[in-house]
Amino acid sequence: MTVHMLMAYPGTFAVAFPICEAVCHPEGSADGTSMLNDEMFDSLSYEAIWFVQSADDVAVDPNKDVIPTYRDLIFMGAEDYWLSMFASYNHAVWAPVFKDKVTGVQDPMVVSEEMRTEPTNNGGGALDAAGFTNLFDWLNAHVLAE
Repeated sequence: MTVHMLMAYPGTFAVAFPICEAVCHPEGSADGTSMLNDEMFDSLSYEAIWFVQSADDVAVDPNKDVIPTYRDLIFMGAEDYWLSMFASYNHAVWAPVFKDKVTGVQDPMVVSEEMRTEPTNNGGGALDAAGFTNLFDWLNAHVLAE
């Protein structure tokens, strides 16, 4: 629903952190291409988004949903986009989010070029998000443009 809200109301939110994003590739595309059209991607490319997912999610396959979405947004030139991929929280990956344990992100180049992540339950990734130490610091640093 987070991504739906961003597309329906562009520019309304300072930031977003979709957990288990599934809107962009609802049926999963065999070739890894996006279900979003250019207009939808264009509206999302101006938003600040930090995706959180678990690699073992049985309800939302990250290989068919968030990874292609993240890759496509990077290819479109989006700049304030991050992905934390946990190893074993299944569909309850919201738990580390609300315990302030999202402290790392995946390498955008590896995700965009190789369509793979290195899941870890230690923060969700080995890199920091442009100097931010966790998801909530990143959230607090954003202000809605007037």
